[in-house]
Amino acid sequence: MRCCNDHKNSWSPVRIVLKIITGLSIAGLIAVLFGIVAQWLWNALMPGLFHLPALTWLQAVGLLLLARLFVGHPGGHHSRGPWKKGGFPWHDRRRFMSWFDAEGKVAFEAWKEQNET
Repeated sequence: MRCCNDHKNSWSPVRIVLKIITGLSIAGLIAVLFGIVAQWLWNALMPGLFHLPALTWLQAVGLLLLARLFVGHPGGHHSRGPWKKGGFPWHDRRRFMSWFDAEGKVAFEAWKEQNET
């Protein structure tokens, strides 16, 4: 015997399209809100502190995407990527300090001497 609510469990093409549209709308709304917050924070702080120009909303969204590319982890998982395979010594403090003691001080001193002249 079928229950009267069986039609709710079926995945009709209309339901799939509606879920996709809803998901994209929510993602777009989140992107707009993050852009507005980033623009507001940048324009409230950076021009006064560092004499940097104010940003438009599109520039703020671009800055967020750029920051995600530079410092974000792929897929949000910390267990993937070269930082776990020994590629980047600054992943944790202990490894960074051992790298800095071995190579970083010499490189920094050479850079400092080059830029002081």
